[in-house]
Amino acid sequence: AKIFRDGALVDTPAAKSCELARSMVSHCQAEARRIIWDLRDTGYMTNILSHALSSTLNAQEPGDSPIVTFRVEGQEVPLAPAYVHHLVCIGQEAVSNAMRHASPSHIAVHLRYEVDSLNLTIRDDGSGFRGDTAKVGHFGIPVMEERARKVGGVLRLQSSHDEGTEVSVIVSFNSLQ
Repeated sequence: AKIFRDGALVDTPAAKSCELARSMVSHCQAEARRIIWDLRDTGYMTNILSHALSSTLNAQEPGDSPIVTFRVEGQEVPLAPAYVHHLVCIGQEAVSNAMRHASPSHIAVHLRYEVDSLNLTIRDDGSGFRGDTAKVGHFGIPVMEERARKVGGVLRLQSSHDEGTEVSVIVSFNSLQ
């Protein structure tokens, strides 16, 4: 792929195939890490979403990364560990996508508990994007949508070019039961 980029052959079918393969391998590595996380000792698993999210966000690589803030609002409700896992993976993917693609200076993660639902929102101030979010070989957004469906939630994605992106998942407590 580097040869194609350096040789100004970025738009050739071979270059596109290399980029597709790179993206698929990257996604498979991320999913393998998540599967291994699933197999870990269940003592590590928690039914408190804010604890799991906080641990995941604190595990992000320090250095040149953007400032990540985390805020919890409302009365937290314990959830089944499987639901916690899917919601943490959505949050982790949204943060990773922002860091990888948007060059943000700040990412805000907000977990809000309401009377009948919870809302997990990840907002960045990065470059945003426009157009089709389902690029060939990119699986992050479809996987987040699938995870949201698995917990009975709805994933919403809003992005404005040069103004950032907001990913939110809203889950009714009725669907969690």
